[in-house]
Amino acid sequence: MLGLLNVVGIEAGYLKDESRVTNEMLRRVTTRTGLRTELHKRMNKRALGDAIEALTAYWFVRGDLSWASMIEEMRNGAELEDALVRSILLIRGGAES
Repeated sequence: MLGLLNVVGIEAGYLKDESRVTNEMLRRVTTRTGLRTELHKRMNKRALGDAIEALTAYWFVRGDLSWASMIEEMRNGAELEDALVRSILLIRGGAES
């Protein structure tokens, strides 16, 4: 799902062509949003990436996160990572760590 959002952002011209959804990027999102402290300590990058993708999908299905809000963030110049971090922080009601 995040990969599709990334492609939409690239095709719309909001993201650079080299923008990618990687486990490293998703790991940074878990750290920046404080989610890392709530996940098992021995999770590798792939497992962390899977966890944040699952949470993101859950928030989309639940209606807490929307395509429109993510696209708007990218339209305003945010990279996917930053847009995702801001959206998660809004959902969780906190500030970036």
